[in-house]
Amino acid sequence: MVYVLSSSTAKLVFVWVLSLGFSIAHALPEVEAELKQIEDIQIQLNTKKDWAKFRYDELVVQCYKKFFTDYCIKDARAAYRQETLAIRNQELPMHDRQRELKEILKTERDKKRQLEAQDPQKVKQRAVNKKAFEEKQEKMIERTLDLEDRRRDAAKRAQENRNASPF
Repeated sequence: MVYVLSSSTAKLVFVWVLSLGFSIAHALPEVEAELKQIEDIQIQLNTKKDWAKFRYDELVVQCYKKFFTDYCIKDARAAYRQETLAIRNQELPMHDRQRELKEILKTERDKKRQLEAQDPQKVKQRAVNKKAFEEKQEKMIERTLDLEDRRRDAAKRAQENRNASPF
């Protein structure tokens, strides 16, 4: 389905696309900067988790040197869980905000892609491409049918060539 726009409508759409493009251009750097900041915070939290795991492993090693090993490991595990719980409580709201920001970026990219798809020149180009594709498909079908006919007649032509020899 091809939509044909009048020149005045096309101009309005073009102006609207430009204005939307400028608003997206202003919003994207802020959103991307906040996403970068969230990624940096996540790196720091991952480092904290790694250190908590390291301390837990060290405590477990020390527990094996003690008499009540199981109780010591249980206490070390409880301390590790408390540390990771604090880190996790920091991560959850951050991940929620990250999802929101990524959704904003995706929505803006989709709007931009949709507006680009409605561009009259691209609509016209897609129509030309579709027509060219259909013509190529028809030519391919014709070539295939012609090839099948030649294969069917191959034995007959070979016999005629043998019978038509000059000797």
